Amino acid sequence: MKAMTFGGVALLALAAGPAPAADVSAAAPFGAAPAYDWTGLYVGGQIGVGEGSSVQFFTALGGGSTGRYDLSGVAGGPEVGFNWQFAQHLVVGAEADFSWADLSGSGSTTPSYGCGTKCSTDVNWFATERARLGYAFDNGVLLYATGGFAQVEVSPNEDGYVQSSTRPGWAAGAGVEYRFNRNWSAKAEYLYVDVDNYVWTDATSKIIDCAGLNCSTDARFSLVRFGVNYRFE
Repeated sequence: MKAMTFGGVALLALAAGPAPAADVSAAAPFGAAPAYDWTGLYVGGQIGVGEGSSVQFFTALGGGSTGRYDLSGVAGGPEVGFNWQFAQHLVVGAEADFSWADLSGSGSTTPSYGCGTKCSTDVNWFATERARLGYAFDNGVLLYATGGFAQVEVSPNEDGYVQSSTRPGWAAGAGVEYRFNRNWSAKAEYLYVDVDNYVWTDATSKIIDCAGLNCSTDARFSLVRFGVNYRFE
């Protein structure tokens, strides 16, 4: 949680970032055009840290569960997006990103769910496609909310047997972006990603403890990440 707290402080600090020199001598008049037009295509990259949780369980024969265990790690990769700016300050956009991830965690055997020597979950990569809605200030700062779809590769592991699967989910968050010149911007963002539970074994499973029981898992994690974008004008 320390990483999440640090990220929140960073969001506020970036939002209060330095204003352009023109704003130092005199405040911009009410309704004046913003310093930059955010309309256009951009590409960039982002990296951050994540914390979350996962669980393994089955519902047959009265059910059993590992109990929820923590996930943590890092993630980062490229992103691309497009913004449209309306009515001077309103910004609507679409953004897609792909992140290589090293988010993992493990639980222990319980009386109702036998893990053998290891029960764990790994998130190897994820991608999101999201809408963005923001407000552009005259000092080059954009505050925005974002939400949309996610695809996540989840790898549950029971006693050394791993069965990876790419699962659909959703993502939502908020961030702040700062234009430090016409083409370049930096951002800090909080993003929550959720993959609902899904069945990953069946009656032919090689895992004795899960054979015929349809073991399931899920993955939920929060990210604080920082990025840099180049804008084409």
